[in-house]
Amino acid sequence: MMQNIYILLPAHNRCAVTERFIDCLVAQTYANYHLLLIDDGSTDNTDQMAQAKIKNITVLKGRGDWWWAGSLQQGINWLEQRAVKDRDIVLFANDDITFDADFLQKAVGILDNLDAALLLPYLRDEKTGLPQESGVEADLQKQTFNPATSPDKINCLSTRGLFMRMADLRKIGGFHTWMLPHYWSDYEFTIRAHRKGIKLCTSPNLAISLDRDQSGYRNFETVGFVEFLKRYFSKRSVLNPVYHTAFVLLASPLPAMPLNIFKIWRNAFAYVVQQLKSALRKRRERFRMANAIRRLRNNLKIIVGSAAIKQEGWISTDYPLLDLTDSRTFAGFFDSSSVSNILAEHVWEHLSLEEGAKACSNCFVYLKQGGLLRIAVPDGYHSDPDYIAQVKPGGYGLGADDHKVLYNYRTLSAILENAGYKVRLLEWFDEQGKFHHEDWNVEDGLIRRSTRFDPRNSANPTAYTSLIIDAIKP
Repeated sequence: MMQNIYILLPAHNRCAVTERFIDCLVAQTYANYHLLLIDDGSTDNTDQMAQAKIKNITVLKGRGDWWWAGSLQQGINWLEQRAVKDRDIVLFANDDITFDADFLQKAVGILDNLDAALLLPYLRDEKTGLPQESGVEADLQKQTFNPATSPDKINCLSTRGLFMRMADLRKIGGFHTWMLPHYWSDYEFTIRAHRKGIKLCTSPNLAISLDRDQSGYRNFETVGFVEFLKRYFSKRSVLNPVYHTAFVLLASPLPAMPLNIFKIWRNAFAYVVQQLKSALRKRRERFRMANAIRRLRNNLKIIVGSAAIKQEGWISTDYPLLDLTDSRTFAGFFDSSSVSNILAEHVWEHLSLEEGAKACSNCFVYLKQGGLLRIAVPDGYHSDPDYIAQVKPGGYGLGADDHKVLYNYRTLSAILENAGYKVRLLEWFDEQGKFHHEDWNVEDGLIRRSTRFDPRNSANPTAYTSLIIDAIKP
């Protein structure tokens, strides 16, 4: 007889993300499941989408204040009200995971050989497709959480795709929804399970993929200080010291609690001070830039993506003060059609194709008629294979781990022309590996990584060159 699987799926206002999970569920070879969609206040018709695709579904509707732990607790309450059998299987699932068609079938087969256990899939590597991340070895004395070095070291798991028997769920108990409404609730739940004698297991034969872009607040670099405080102390913040403290109170050994709580708040205070200093530094930089713009307003020349590079008569800027992909940061300093020259040396390769196209369009708006955008990027048609190995996305050269695109003269010219520019090639390799060079005026922007100015070219004039293009606004 096929075992019942009850899938507890919290969701909130990301219908497209949830739909990818639902599509994976529809494709399952194991059909004896019931989806419990815990829709915590969505206004994007997530429930209607799911009900249209899944036959065996129950929807619990919240008001947006359940969060992760509260949503799962609502699901647990529903299971208890219906007296679900001890041998039935429960799956806690994030809606931002995807999985293969035999996912549920494999999980049932693995659980059949386990007693009193929680089972977590491996996280599949996004690049190789191979199983990568598994269980966690938590040192609760020191509050460190590292990948377990062996299966017997696992004493902590996440809940993104966590399988268990209903009997084991009853033994563990529910979530502390007030103390840990969101982050840390999964670690506390599984640590508690381990302490109650439940084995924590992973299997490389069971894998999921994760959409990391959907996670909570981790990076606060692009927001102001007041907004930083709001986000840092919000329930969506991974770093929120209030909930880390609550986790320590629930999970840390009693003798270690005072020191751990002291460390949490010492580090939090230092981080807030660091962000305040950063905000003040950005404020000074904004004033400096505004003054330079007023001084040079008749012939505005700006360098983007590198505030450390100085050229006489040019205004150096950097992200996030001037974000090429965000027209609002341009509008904070410049009028449309007011800039004479924009120089970007080895910046565009750090943008995706979509971001690069948006950056071209933003620059076009703020350039004067006849204004010039000079771009230099690594050259994808360079004749030296070692050069390509250095500069390609993920290459071994400095900064290549952040490269998104390796352009050639055709692909870069195309996005510039699509944005409305007239294009003039200055330095480039063609498809046959032949190097071409046109004279260009340094007054329109010095490119250091060029055949003329890069010292690596003293013996070989093309040892390190860039694809250099002038884009003129007609």
